[in-house]
Amino acid sequence: VRHGPLTNLVKKFQEFSELLSKKGNKEECERAYLDLLRELAIYEHSMSKAKVAIDTMSRETNAFDKNEKRIQNKILSTQKQIEQLKEQLEHAKKERAHREECAALAKLINQIPSRKDTKMRIQKQSEELKRLQVFW
Repeated sequence: VRHGPLTNLVKKFQEFSELLSKKGNKEECERAYLDLLRELAIYEHSMSKAKVAIDTMSRETNAFDKNEKRIQNKILSTQKQIEQLKEQLEHAKKERAHREECAALAKLINQIPSRKDTKMRIQKQSEELKRLQVFW
């Protein structure tokens, strides 16, 4: 059975205090005292390792939180950009439809003879009509 550092430290302290209370011999007390100091050093080392681990986890948690906020901000920014691009696309579609409509109207207009040509034709027809009326 593996005992934790605190459990071992308590056991060594109890052994040391029992020897002191029983007024054990000096060598046994010194050995128990040194064992207690060794267990205390082990416990302090495990606590410092735990503190390092906690500090590291805390830094990693903070870094994760910052990264999460940065990602959330990028997501929001990208969503706004997508909405803007959708609006621009709709605007561009309307402009294209208007251009196509204008092109179709221009094509129809270009099929109609010009005013100058129409006036000349009317004038020729009028002259022809007058000539015909003279013969009748």
